[in-house]
Amino acid sequence: MKNSTRLFVCLLIVITLLVSACSKVNTGDESSAGTSQVSDSSSINSDSSGNNESSFEGTGEESHESNETSSYDNEYLRSEVDFKDITYERPDFEEILNRINLIESLYENRESPASVKEAFDILDNQMWQVSTAYSLLNVLQSLDTSDEEIADEIILISDEFTNIKQLYFGLAVTLLDSNIYDGIFEDLTQAEKEEIRFYALFFDDEMADLISRKTQLENQYKDPYSLMVSVEGTEMTLAEVEEKYGYGSYIAALNVAGGSIYLELAEIYKTMAERAGYDNFADFAYKTEYNRDYTLEDSQKLHEYVKEYIAPLFNRLAEELPEINTSGSNSPFDYEEILTSYFSSVSPDMSKAYEYMKKHGLYSIGSGSKRRPGAFTTFLHSYDIPFIFQNTNNNYTDIETFIHEFGHFYAYYLNGDNTDSFIDIAEIHSQANELLFLPYFEDIYGSEAYEDITLYTMLSQLNSIVTGCLIDEFEQGVYSGNYNTVEELNALFASLCEEYSLINYPDYIWTTVQHIFLSPCYYISYATSLIPALEIYTASLENRETGIEMYNSVLSEYVNCTGFMDLLTKSGFSNPFSEETIISIANSVFALN
Repeated sequence: MKNSTRLFVCLLIVITLLVSACSKVNTGDESSAGTSQVSDSSSINSDSSGNNESSFEGTGEESHESNETSSYDNEYLRSEVDFKDITYERPDFEEILNRINLIESLYENRESPASVKEAFDILDNQMWQVSTAYSLLNVLQSLDTSDEEIADEIILISDEFTNIKQLYFGLAVTLLDSNIYDGIFEDLTQAEKEEIRFYALFFDDEMADLISRKTQLENQYKDPYSLMVSVEGTEMTLAEVEEKYGYGSYIAALNVAGGSIYLELAEIYKTMAERAGYDNFADFAYKTEYNRDYTLEDSQKLHEYVKEYIAPLFNRLAEELPEINTSGSNSPFDYEEILTSYFSSVSPDMSKAYEYMKKHGLYSIGSGSKRRPGAFTTFLHSYDIPFIFQNTNNNYTDIETFIHEFGHFYAYYLNGDNTDSFIDIAEIHSQANELLFLPYFEDIYGSEAYEDITLYTMLSQLNSIVTGCLIDEFEQGVYSGNYNTVEELNALFASLCEEYSLINYPDYIWTTVQHIFLSPCYYISYATSLIPALEIYTASLENRETGIEMYNSVLSEYVNCTGFMDLLTKSGFSNPFSEETIISIANSVFALN
């Protein structure tokens, strides 16, 4: 019940965070590989290898030795499901309604607590299955953003699930407030019990309408080439704009069409926050969606420190960058020996996780015209498997991105369903993994390219801290202010770019950042998590084993901590919201360059 409740809350606001650890958005050319095979509206096969322009789809059919079986928590074994064997089927919502009616009947007839608990556990499993179906649909949609059947199915599932959650939370409160059946929730804290009561009030017909409209708007944004704009008095799709006028014009047109979508999304989020008793959606998202144990005030202090110490360093290094000359393949799978050597150096379990991923085809890595840009890692709860989606760019960053996402995959492999949704911690898993892998680029591309990649990566990390704060400050401004036009939003973004000394950023570029639309108030986590990630990296330069030990401590403490700041304290990291820490990070990165 504990994990289920938290998951359903995630479905309420930031449904794409079922892909729970998104990588930083790629604002380059949108490309994609693969069209999901659709047999009808209720059965969609997850094997999406058709129509690939360039891709490496995990099939689970490669010849690998069986990896040694172990458990997440010594209580259950890892799933042996191949992704290619998973077929989407629409959840049986009538069966779930029947289960709810059954529990209500058991309650009215004062049946034994054991029988009610058994029935409620089955209901919880059914709810997990619905959320897993939704996660799978989001994966399939990422493979082909133009698939209208999948988009329609996502709206249907969202609407049905919202209605079910109204009944689910209402039933949970009824049982929770009874003297006979309250023992069903004995493992929950008092705060978690109050969450149940809150969401029983939160889910109603108005909320269902808001969520339905939000899902429709998200689908529109996720298929940007189909958006319409007026160009010189002619209505054109964004695909037609790019074909006729080029990519720069496409991005400007996305600002017009996507900005209008965002204005409506922002109002929906504001309404949700107001209904929850919050003055600011950003505050609501920090506390309820991301379980953060730091506040808006903490992040605002970080914004100012970054403007003072990190932004100037970023701009200075950006002026000195050489070109990176790499030769050979950019596919991580062409460097098996190097990858396995790195994984083994971190932990034998990381090597097992890699073999497990390949054995069961738990990834889709490629490029093409319909594929969602960027990359993410999700966990399909009912199947007990993580999955990596990655859109490639045909340069060395494809390897970096894979290592980033594999950090998330590895955390899921270790902790499975016990992995709590602390996004800031999850991004340490990915970003520190990316940094620790850097020396292995020398074996892939040679010493000169390795040095240049390291310099670029340091710049990228500084950029992540700067833009993490910039995007967060932009979103906080939107949710605390009153903006009615896209031009006003562009002006807000431009003014913040000036404060962060980002003089070459167009004022309309913010509409390319998917997180603003699909995972609001997520982006600050890239900044906060990079601070301990850089601590791990700098420690590894002095003593490789020390850095790896620090990285593994983050993974081992993940399931035992109460939040990001709690983990940092337990693991001996610096306070990321301290001025001294930011000065130290700036000095460390400067010394590396």
